[in-house]
Amino acid sequence: MSSLTQPFPDLDRILPHRGPSRLVHTAVEADRERALCRARVPSDNAFCHAGRVPAFVAIEMAAQAAAVHAGLVRVEDGEIASPRVGYLTGVREAQCPERSFPADTDLDVIVEITHFAVPISLHRFEVRHDGRSIATGSISTYVP
Repeated sequence: MSSLTQPFPDLDRILPHRGPSRLVHTAVEADRERALCRARVPSDNAFCHAGRVPAFVAIEMAAQAAAVHAGLVRVEDGEIASPRVGYLTGVREAQCPERSFPADTDLDVIVEITHFAVPISLHRFEVRHDGRSIATGSISTYVP
């Protein structure tokens, strides 16, 4: 599958999250079916305790990466990019082999679209830290 055109736009153009609620900070690579993003939870984030973040926070990272992916595809298709509010509507088969991960550390977030019927999409996801899986599963999103 061919990659989407780089350089990718600033994430402010496609992701509605701001401030401490934004966990995804970089789109690394993407094509029409999948994206690899980088995410991080700063140590001053409300989810962080004693320098660690619960692994379930990786599900939100996956939802944000899915939003980034959708935005990148819209840009590629010539749409004017602007943040769209979407909703995480379901989580299936989620597994978190590690209980937590360190704050202030980049994580790789991989999302792959498995089903799409406007306004709902389904994605498989994996979040990795130092090559180890932090979380895997499927998410459903709704973008009105």
